[in-house]
Amino acid sequence: MLVDERTGEVTALLDFEIAGADFRVQDLVAALLLSGALHGSQWQRRTAALVRGNIAIRCVNRNEIRVLPELLVCRSVGSVLWRAGRWRRGQAPLADVIGRLDELDTTISWLAARGQQLLSILESAGK
Repeated sequence: MLVDERTGEVTALLDFEIAGADFRVQDLVAALLLSGALHGSQWQRRTAALVRGNIAIRCVNRNEIRVLPELLVCRSVGSVLWRAGRWRRGQAPLADVIGRLDELDTTISWLAARGQQLLSILESAGK
């Protein structure tokens, strides 16, 4: 992620591992989780800018926007399962699985505290 140091605005985000031509909502979910947009005191502003930029390019509808908080949890669960599979094959240590579980717990706790505010930002950016 590239951030303009003067304004704090996200200017670019690249993730070739999970990006896809028709993964409109999933790309936005991954960007929200991995970009740092949801962290820090300016998370509302960064999140709104990220969502507005994404929606300006991709055709994300109102229903997709409404389910984004749930999809954040689903992606975090998927990350735990993916890492657990790597662990079972001997490709990752158990500590990596535990780390993903911690991230899942953080995501769930964050959404419990700020989920309604996030949804308001998402819906406003999608208008």
